[in-house]
Amino acid sequence: MTERNPTVVVTADETLPDIITRLRNAAHGGHTVDLVIPIDSALLLTARESRTLKDAIDEDRVAVRLRTADPLRLQLAGRLGIPAGALPRPRVVAAPVAIAPEPPQVIAEAPAVRGEDWPGETAVAESVLRPAPESHWPGQNGLSDESDDAGSDGEPVSELDQERGPSNPPRRWLPVAAALLALVVAALLGIRFVLPQAVVTIVPRTAPVSAAIVVDVTSDGQPIDEQAAFAVTPQQRQVEVVWEGSAPVTGVRVEPNGTATSAIELRNASTEPLTVEAGTTVATETGVEFAFTESVDVPPADPVTGRPGAATGTVQAVTAGSGGNVGTGEIGGRLPNGVYYSNRMQPAAGGSDKEFPVVAQEDLDALRAAASSAAPELAAAAITRDQPGEEILLSTANVSGQDDAFDRQAGEDAAEISLRSTLTVDVLTFDGEAARAKYEEVLADRLRAAAPEGFAVTPQDIVFEGPTETKEGDHSVRLEVKARADATAQLDDAERAALTNELAGASAEEAAAILARRPEIAEYRVEYHPAWLPEQMPNNAGRIQLEIAK
Repeated sequence: MTERNPTVVVTADETLPDIITRLRNAAHGGHTVDLVIPIDSALLLTARESRTLKDAIDEDRVAVRLRTADPLRLQLAGRLGIPAGALPRPRVVAAPVAIAPEPPQVIAEAPAVRGEDWPGETAVAESVLRPAPESHWPGQNGLSDESDDAGSDGEPVSELDQERGPSNPPRRWLPVAAALLALVVAALLGIRFVLPQAVVTIVPRTAPVSAAIVVDVTSDGQPIDEQAAFAVTPQQRQVEVVWEGSAPVTGVRVEPNGTATSAIELRNASTEPLTVEAGTTVATETGVEFAFTESVDVPPADPVTGRPGAATGTVQAVTAGSGGNVGTGEIGGRLPNGVYYSNRMQPAAGGSDKEFPVVAQEDLDALRAAASSAAPELAAAAITRDQPGEEILLSTANVSGQDDAFDRQAGEDAAEISLRSTLTVDVLTFDGEAARAKYEEVLADRLRAAAPEGFAVTPQDIVFEGPTETKEGDHSVRLEVKARADATAQLDDAERAALTNELAGASAEEAAAILARRPEIAEYRVEYHPAWLPEQMPNNAGRIQLEIAK
């Protein structure tokens, strides 16, 4: 007779260290211990507890086989390498039912369940329906049979047949069975809904990369030197464009508006009175002339004190305008008749000018130069509009003709001047579309080569800058083309699977630490479903969904 393996059944009040101690004690003699976990136990539901159990039995070299009816525990044990087996479904045994004699009725009673067949779990079975022993089941003709001990052919019916009752149950139980089936389906759907799930949205780390190449435009279609990626052949074109513009004038015409005046002090040191006639002129050292506006009599000097006689007059600038405004004391001297004069008390003021804007020759020249400078850009726009795909070499643009029409001429009073200029431009162009197809392919390859290991550059992330002229020769032009992109860290299928396996069963804090130390992840966001469950990664890695943020 084969000896049964020792069994350790987890009880409700035990902890994981208690279970490990019981396993060590039961394994003496080298036996394999059956660890039975009831489905309603609170132990060994997480990956951490299962790893602790695995480490303990590996350290002590204890042979353990886990037995449970919980599919999640079985799956977790399989992932950790713990032998496991599913427990059988509970067997149900019906017990006799006591039935009251009156009135005839059907009595339902739940059968008993043997606990040793389903350790730690209470099994519930469907009720057993029995007729009351004193009642009479209706016969097939709808009437009750007076002889309970006789069959339809007159032979006695056995006691077992009487206990079984009629072979077909009443139809009124069919709705009950359907309702029970619906409840079972709803329960299964509910379990499926509440199973934990996690969605991890990842923002990959990026690294900027750039590249540049040179392209030559030569008359023979050959590169100038080995630095050029390739060369293109130009075409000579002539285009007529129109430029219109205006600008405020810078010339000024000045007209005097007010005349300066000043009070002037007069002194007579002679013994005779003297008169300063109206219109008498005086001047400053710089030559600004003033004239007396009226005659002024100046008394003689005091014979007792010798103090000169004094009088005050008024002078006005001979020329109107701001030039007559002079400072205090700048008008001074001695008249021919011996009278001294000075504006020592106040300056000469009141002179003013009025300015009028006028067209200067410089204004015409500036507008003409602006039209000529704008010609290359206007030619490029015209060629692009009329011949899409053509690129213009701005450095080769030459204005071969210019017809200017000004609305004002030099010397005219005006606040603004306008010009409409028709220009003829000679320029070299090349097939921009063909060149673009070549240099974008070369630049994309160089950007991919420049990306760090584990990073990738997608075409939609590449930004190409337009070609710029860097060198001009007698018959050639060198262009530089640049491109840049943000290379994005990649997670292939194998890395995704490894990450979800590492996250499986982890707490929210452990998951944050795992995600934070991944070098390819810049940012992340975790959503746990359903929200009312504790925030923890599902034990099943298949229920962890990784999404890459766009």
